[in-house]
Amino acid sequence: MDDLKKHREQIDLIDRAIIDLLAQRMSHVKSIGMIKKGQDIAPFDDNRWQEVLHDRIEFGKQHGLSMRMIKDIWNSIHEHALEIEKSHE
Repeated sequence: MDDLKKHREQIDLIDRAIIDLLAQRMSHVKSIGMIKKGQDIAPFDDNRWQEVLHDRIEFGKQHGLSMRMIKDIWNSIHEHALEIEKSHE
């Protein structure tokens, strides 16, 4: 059980790091939303979104992660990011 506990503790630390990074990401999203509003740019940019998604999928594959997993995660992140950007319209 010690091994199980150690692995779970490591997962807990990693999860906290992921949440911290997501909070940092959303802070930048908020800034981008304000910049876009000031420059009258729409929150959604399909070309940028396709570039980001493709890049993240390829990076995930290099780390042994499935395309489906990366798409699911980044679609959710993107959905929330758009909500933040739109709140600055």
